[in-house]
Amino acid sequence: MLPGQVVEETSKIDVVVCTHADADHAEGLIGLFESSFVPVHEVWLPGRWASRIVDLCRNQEKFFEELFWAARKAPQGMDLEKIANQEKRPDVPNIDDSPEHKIVKFNHGQIEDALECEGEFELDYPSGPLSLLHWVAAGFQALWIEAVETAVRIRSVARAAHHHGARIRWFDFDKVKNGSAPSGGEAFLRPLNSVELTEKHTLQMLDALDFVALSKANRESLVFLAPETNSDSPVIFAADSDLACGGVPRSSRTLAVTAPHHGSEANKEAYSIVSKAAKSVIWVRSDGNYKQRPGQSFLGEATRVCTLCRNGSVSKQPVRLDDSPSGWGLAPGVRTCICK
Repeated sequence: MLPGQVVEETSKIDVVVCTHADADHAEGLIGLFESSFVPVHEVWLPGRWASRIVDLCRNQEKFFEELFWAARKAPQGMDLEKIANQEKRPDVPNIDDSPEHKIVKFNHGQIEDALECEGEFELDYPSGPLSLLHWVAAGFQALWIEAVETAVRIRSVARAAHHHGARIRWFDFDKVKNGSAPSGGEAFLRPLNSVELTEKHTLQMLDALDFVALSKANRESLVFLAPETNSDSPVIFAADSDLACGGVPRSSRTLAVTAPHHGSEANKEAYSIVSKAAKSVIWVRSDGNYKQRPGQSFLGEATRVCTLCRNGSVSKQPVRLDDSPSGWGLAPGVRTCICK
């Protein structure tokens, strides 16, 4: 399916993108890949996952031992997003051959071989001195559970995509954060804050906790552009990013952008970044009925539309846009945002 194409039913999907390891961006894909009803040709995954997916598939006992000790050392009250935002992270004790700062070559064939693994996770609580009682009393169980769920999700999405028969391509945020220009993708869908990995690239293997934290972090969420052509206006799929990394191309047409992180105020920088690049913008937001979203920055935009407005008196709607030489516009019958 091409970006912007309206399809009621489809017999195939050309490209599926998983932007990061948050549950609402990843878990639904597992069912899609495990279903035989709609074949998916390609799946684009975060390059961060590629750095340790082999361990997750082949050395899971050692990986989770490493993850356990790292979570236990983290300060109480931490979650993965806070871990990801730390400038300096605690060292991981009692783990031999810690992968922290280890640089390895990207090897697509090795990753494909690892994804062939069979069976599911068999994760037991630590025994002996680290009994379940001690584990609960240690006060890190919430972080541990979140970290385990994220690691399982990463493995499950990648394996499901592989066993679906899709071609897997990897896009690394870290390369652009460290100064590389975005590259890769296809003419109809290009990365704005990542580089498509090839055999010439290397990966930094972080310790297990940093790995799952950064894989889930909103700031590392992958962003893609359906670029402007003679016949098509541009679309930015912002996922949960604040658009601080990478760049937004200038456009004289009205640009369509998915509201980052469902219009959360934590992503407010994205609105000023986009406004500097585009003459006019339609912000498209999908969400549930949450009191904290959307934030004031989204509500301050001139043209915005929601699939479901917060505390509104109207039902959920499909959002359709019409393209024209001047850019995107709302299709007839689509309601503008009435979030209160």
